[in-house]
Parts: sequence; structure tokens; C-alpha cells
Amino acid sequence: MIKILIIEDDQIWQSIIETVLSSYPQFKIIGRVDSVEDALEIIDINKPDIIISDLLFARDNVLFSMEPIFYDFPTLFISSKDDEEYFNMAMSFPVSIFLVKPFHSFSFLSSVFNLAKHCNHLVEDSKFLSFRGLKSGRVKIKFSDIVKVEVEGNYSICFSFDGKKHARKISLNTIINSLDERFYRISKSTIVNSSYITKVDYLERIVYINFEAYHVGRAYIKKLWSLYNGE
Repeated sequence: MIKILIIEDDQIWQSIIETVLSSYPQFKIIGRVDSVEDALEIIDINKPDIIISDLLFARDNVLFSMEPIFYDFPTLFISSKDDEEYFNMAMSFPVSIFLVKPFHSFSFLSSVFNLAKHCNHLVEDSKFLSFRGLKSGRVKIKFSDIVKVEVEGNYSICFSFDGKKHARKISLNTIINSLDERFYRISKSTIVNSSYITKVDYLERIVYINFEAYHVGRAYIKKLWSLYNGE
């Protein structure tokens, strides 16, 4: 279980973040706070694995007030200000990601899942697919670790978040039917994990997976766009 602390003085954004994370049982919200004092108290009593924090409150600069804390915890900084100075400061910590409000849930989830990789324990996921490593025996790949699956000849190749490739002689149709709602088809030959989607460009028919661009087939872009925009 990945414990997450939300530091945000906007109640609407607190609710949005909690709602998005509630669909993933591997994440547990241990606190929603709107002050630095309350945040420090929770951190002292029940240390989080990940901190999600706004940069500026109406009455406080969180970045300055909690600077030492952010060196010790993976942190997702969110802000309505696309200010280069604050971006550079936020990215100066050992493990941090910066998102500008408003952001889509895919971008947010991608950031949280990437921060989770830096926790001392892996994100729990009981669902997996069986593949064969290109240089090893059969392995079980957790759904949360699958970035994409592509067809190469008679094989489906699984690309995991650690950069490894795994193969299996099985059709993409069979694989997509074995996966859950996190996964979308973007072409006849490619399935992607929505948790790693950072952007969808409808006009150019491009989806960005961890900021790397992939072409989306004409037959799939409308559905992907609708899902991306929560329609």
C-alpha cells in the first residue's frame, strides 16, 4: 500500500485528487490538509510514501516552509502558476514532478505511478500477464508495470516500466481481453497503459506515453480522446 498525503488549500482540488486516486486500491490517502502545520503533524506521526502538494497557499509559501521535508519524500508539486522560477525550485529536489493546473487525470496518474517506483515497496497489483523475457525464462508482469504492448511478427512484445522487453506468441486481441480498464488500443498493433499517458493530441492523432510520442490510428483516436476527456 502506497500512503499519500495531500497538501492543498483548495477543497475542490483536494476532492478531485482523492476521487482520481480512489479507483486504485494500491493508494491510500492518509491525510488531506490545508496548512503547513497540519502537514508537518501528519508527516511526523504517519510518514507518507508520496506527498502531493500545492506550491502556494493564500497564507503561506509551502515550498519555502517545508523545503527540508521535500528532500526526504517523493513529491508531486501542483500549481496554477506556470512560473519558471517555481518550476526550477520544485525540480531541484531528489525525486519530484511538477504539474500545472488544470491537468488531466492521465497526466496526474502517470506522475503518481512514476513517483511510486521510488518508494521502498512496489505498488501492489494482483493482476499480471505472463510473458517470456527476451533473454530469460517466463516471467509475470504486473498490469501496473506494463507501459505498452506491441505486435512484432507472430509475437506480442510487452514493454515494462523498467525498460525491459518480454515476448509471447499470442494475439493482441487475446491480450486486450485479458487486461483491465487501464489499457486502450491506439492502433491495430499497439496497446497502451493509460496510467502512463501524459497527453493526447487529437488533431495530429498522437498520444504521449511518458512524454514519448506514438501515432494513433484513425479508428481509435475518437474513443481515446473521449476517454481522455472523461466523456
